[in-house]
Amino acid sequence: MTRFFWRIFLSTWAIAVTTVILGLNLSPWLASPEPTFVPGEQLTELVARELRASLSSGSANPTEIAERYAIDLAPMLEVFVLDEQGRDLLGRTVPGDVFRAIVGEELTSWLPDDWSRATVITEDLQGYTVASYEGVYVIGRAMADPVMRIVMLVLAIVISALVSLLLAHFIVQPVTRLREAGRLVASGDLSVRVLPALGKRQDALAELARDFDFMTERVAGSLAAQQQLMRDVSHELRSPLARLQALISIEGQQESSNNSRFLGRLENELSRLDELIGDILALSRLQMQERITRTRTDIVDLVRTIVDDVSIETDAANKAVRIEAPESCILDVDHWLVHSAIENIVRNAVRHTATATCVVISVLELDEYVDVAVSDDGPGVPEASLEAIFLPFYRIQDGGPSPTGSGGIGLAIASRAATLHGGSVTAHNRDTGGLCVVFRLPRLLAD
Repeated sequence: MTRFFWRIFLSTWAIAVTTVILGLNLSPWLASPEPTFVPGEQLTELVARELRASLSSGSANPTEIAERYAIDLAPMLEVFVLDEQGRDLLGRTVPGDVFRAIVGEELTSWLPDDWSRATVITEDLQGYTVASYEGVYVIGRAMADPVMRIVMLVLAIVISALVSLLLAHFIVQPVTRLREAGRLVASGDLSVRVLPALGKRQDALAELARDFDFMTERVAGSLAAQQQLMRDVSHELRSPLARLQALISIEGQQESSNNSRFLGRLENELSRLDELIGDILALSRLQMQERITRTRTDIVDLVRTIVDDVSIETDAANKAVRIEAPESCILDVDHWLVHSAIENIVRNAVRHTATATCVVISVLELDEYVDVAVSDDGPGVPEASLEAIFLPFYRIQDGGPSPTGSGGIGLAIASRAATLHGGSVTAHNRDTGGLCVVFRLPRLLAD
């Protein structure tokens, strides 16, 4: 908002200064060759002459004359017709400068000497007095004093700064809310809405916020429909899949069957399909889930359990898994989610690491986070795909195998689990070859 404030502030003053400069330079060209201003003394003499003539003719009505000129000459010139006692015929209060001028005292008002505009005429008026006082407005009073000029300048700067600040805040606040909402939407939170936070605004920014909320709502509805479709399709596939597995099991029990090898491969493929459907359903549930149930969990013990589970696969493939971790690391996490996420990362590393190599799982305790880093000696991932591998079913552009486990769902499940915990999951290629996936969790302890 700072840049916007300065733009408004400087623009306001640029307009004011430009207007003053142009006015000063154009005023000589616009001035009339004939003077249009009649000094106060001449106007006062005009009133006195008419009053004198009316008194001489015997048809004098001083009050009518005073009333007419009081209206005609105001506010440029205030005209007073006073009686012998010094009272205004219209009952107005006579300014002190006028009284002092009548009695011949030196004018001591707040005006400079050249601004003292009191004029008094008493000659041949038969006891009446015509006095005038040229009006000076408040701005003239202020600008007449050097100190007041400085005060007025300071006030103008302060007021324009406050107005510019309020205007900048009025404009920038909804833009800031839109930026924050955009970041939340980009991170996956489609429940954010901007318009309620703007109150009763009805300007273009409110319309923009309304369109943003409408767009977010449509995107959320579209994603929800896709997730529902994924769940429905997965559930529908489960039933025929279960029947196929049952038929294969029955056929495999027949001693006369000559297709045992074929049936064994088919059963393996069906098992992989069943596992994939299970992962799709798990990811769908995680995408809809907003809260987690935290319990006190030893991350090191959890990692050891995962290594024990995958040891059969690593032994059969001539691979190994090594743990580098402290004795224990207690965190407040959702045990099932973290177990599933780290297991998917480890199985993915075991699947892609080279034969006769070792997958290393490191548990690193930082100040605010705990990192579980899983490193392998596989082919790695192109730099352009390091973020995309956490998307469901992502395939590398060169047509190679999916870098994610469980048919392209494993790292997506790990990413969603990290997000629900307020953490993150990232990947980078190792300098010595292979991929390193870092699963980061905040250091929160249960009560």
